[in-house]
Amino acid sequence: MRDRSQETKHGLQLDRVVLLGRTFEEYRRYFLLEPDDLTGKKVLDVAGGVSSFCAEAHNRGIKVTAFDPIYSLAAEKIRERSESDLESVYRSIGRVPTYRWGFYKNPDYMRKLRERASAIFFADYSAHPQRYAKGEFAAIAFSRQRI
Repeated sequence: MRDRSQETKHGLQLDRVVLLGRTFEEYRRYFLLEPDDLTGKKVLDVAGGVSSFCAEAHNRGIKVTAFDPIYSLAAEKIRERSESDLESVYRSIGRVPTYRWGFYKNPDYMRKLRERASAIFFADYSAHPQRYAKGEFAAIAFSRQRI
């Protein structure tokens, strides 16, 4: 009998952060957001990328500022990278045996969601650039040793 406790699951292997758009509904599900609780509030979307959350939230009366280093690039460069990243992930994701499709159903549906989110992002990014702040956070590690 084989000892399965030593087996590891292999997910999608990425060599860098990929730029994929996520929808308002995905954010709501991931972070257990209650949109009615956020109406009229200010929200900071850190690492917002090409998600449609900022645009869709504003349409619901939620004041979102998206923050990401990618916003320092021209919109066309962001588009090129996001399209390339989506294509790469789309080609690979169907071969990942441990991926749970649930909400996404299949690779084609996942791709359609990502394309929809990105399209909404680019329209909003162009129309309302003030909602998108470029920048990076620096991580600081603290030691328990006394100085």
